[in-house]
Amino acid sequence: MNTRKFVTLATITLTTLVGSFTYSMPTYAQTNYNSQVLLKVGVRGNTVKDLQLQLKKLKYFNTDATGYYGSITKAAVKQFQKDTGLRADGVAGSQTLAALQKTGSEANTVKILQIQLKNLNYFQADPTGYYGPITKAAVKRFQKDMGLSADGIAGPQTMAAIQRAVPKTSRGSGNSLLVPWFGKAEKIFKKGSVATVTDVATGLTYRIKRVTGYNHADCETLTAEDTKILKKIYGGTWSWERRAIIVNVNGVEMAASIAAMPHAGREDQPFAKVVNNRSGGYGRGDNLDGVKNNGMSGVVDVHFYKSKTHASNRIDGKHQNRILQAAKSR
Repeated sequence: MNTRKFVTLATITLTTLVGSFTYSMPTYAQTNYNSQVLLKVGVRGNTVKDLQLQLKKLKYFNTDATGYYGSITKAAVKQFQKDTGLRADGVAGSQTLAALQKTGSEANTVKILQIQLKNLNYFQADPTGYYGPITKAAVKRFQKDMGLSADGIAGPQTMAAIQRAVPKTSRGSGNSLLVPWFGKAEKIFKKGSVATVTDVATGLTYRIKRVTGYNHADCETLTAEDTKILKKIYGGTWSWERRAIIVNVNGVEMAASIAAMPHAGREDQPFAKVVNNRSGGYGRGDNLDGVKNNGMSGVVDVHFYKSKTHASNRIDGKHQNRILQAAKSR
């Protein structure tokens, strides 16, 4: 195990992570050693057992904690000392014990990060507390989706984004507006369903109908009057700008984001017919305009928590930020 790499990467994130979480550290990371403690071969007792448990948590000690400082414990301590740049004499003095506590705390902090990434479907392995290639790749994927610099380091900006992205229900607030698209929101807002939309910034409301879409909802305003309201919200023009909205389907409210640029449709042609010159610069293809006489040709994109774009099959960070904004508005 390349623990030196673990310590380096974990240290990068420690200050930010500890400031972000209120979880208590487990016993192995809270042991208080007297500065005069010197553990070496032949020593017995609970202090040695605590040392062995800490080494075991960090994958240096692979047998039962016995409380006896023998050759196995000495070898484990020496390896830890080598990996952390300490004098590798196999004797656990105050400097080595302090480094163990620090590393143990960092491991627990990294484990919390992994759990949160797992809740967001970015980390697929078991949380271990080891900030290795798998964790770095998960952080990079999250950063890309959120529009952050994808360096794989969980710095302040990344951690703040993770805190915003973690569903509030998992943090105990009871907020149910963050409804995942796949398997949940897509079933609530079924194709053909009509929803009432509230624009978070202005408070204006209008109605939309889900016409199609699989990675997110492709929708149209229900009437010409609804189109007027939507266009008014955007200052009288169509735009790909994302806006935070609350979507109400039969009394169920969900945080969402809309980009009001009608595309891929022609109001003068039958729905689903293959046509040329579709709106929004879309060429030949299926006509997605399913609501006629509403003053809008084509559909607009409505994204929900963890929904994706059709073209890239990836989460759109700008939409997700607006969705989080909507969730916090209630």
